[in-house]
Amino acid sequence: MMWPVVLYVSVWLFRIYLVRSALRGPRFHGPDWCFDCRVPPGFYEREGRDILRALRLRILAPLPFETAIGAVLWWDGHWIAALAVQAFVYIAAPFYHAAVLRGQARRAWQYAIFDEPPASGVAVSLSPRRLADYAQPWLERTLTGAITVSVILLAVAFTHPDPHENLTTMVFGPCVALYACLGLALLKRAIVSWRISVTPAVQPELFTEWQDSCRRLFAMMCDYLRTETVSALLGWSVLQAWPTLWHWRSYVMLGPVLSVCLLGAIPLFLAERRLLPLTRNLKAVTSRWRPSAAPPPEGRFYLLGRVCSEPEEDQVLVRGPRGMALNTASRRTRLYMAYLAGWPALVVVMLMSRV
Repeated sequence: MMWPVVLYVSVWLFRIYLVRSALRGPRFHGPDWCFDCRVPPGFYEREGRDILRALRLRILAPLPFETAIGAVLWWDGHWIAALAVQAFVYIAAPFYHAAVLRGQARRAWQYAIFDEPPASGVAVSLSPRRLADYAQPWLERTLTGAITVSVILLAVAFTHPDPHENLTTMVFGPCVALYACLGLALLKRAIVSWRISVTPAVQPELFTEWQDSCRRLFAMMCDYLRTETVSALLGWSVLQAWPTLWHWRSYVMLGPVLSVCLLGAIPLFLAERRLLPLTRNLKAVTSRWRPSAAPPPEGRFYLLGRVCSEPEEDQVLVRGPRGMALNTASRRTRLYMAYLAGWPALVVVMLMSRV
């Protein structure tokens, strides 16, 4: 079967794109910048060299392990498990990259240069954002309809004679797709509710516009991946319901997936191109601004300041003594941790069912 290979390669291509974007993070705003601060001339030939080396090491370190695990699973014929592992890695990679980039950005700030005295932040609206404001109703209805049709087609497939002949492939493939869609929906909700606590005192309206544009771009990426996943699920369900179409599987499976991959990338590309000048204009305006010293974080922190327990705070990540800390008392944190724990459990069940 060619379509699992094409789907696996597509996921890997997106994975490489994320890695490339993370590695370009320090110089995104130009050679005079390191992440979100201006640095002196020759910085990357001196202090910045260690920062770049540490960044490359941490970003590229997981790739050999992912490649080895995927190769072993494909060699043993567990291609669904390989897709599940790679889908989990793809969903978890942005969080890992964000943590690595944030850590290296803190190292760069000790070399930052400013021309203006410290300025305090400005008041911003803390009203909760609605997920519906970042959703497209027609797309949500289309995805819901496609998932419903896929479930009906799989139910029809169970009415065929001897439907248990290939039960593992029939059931766990859609389970992986639906579970990945659930994770992308949770990720989109987290992106919409995420807050940046420090707003610059210079041009706060421009900063708010940039922040909302970033949020909409990442929400569009989640919708893009959901649409691709649902397209693959629908094609797979059609093949299971009508086995006589199996010799047309390249068209039934790859046609919708590749169409979504190509057409859906157009609005993403346009949104990213619109965001770039806004980002550069923002940095040009705020490059001389220095935030005032933040008050020390409240509460008790554990594991070198990376974990805390604040029941009155609903956010997953809160400000800690060494950057962001995971709030284990948050309901959202428990929900996200439970979801992530479901991926290895799903892979184990699939592997055991093939024994």
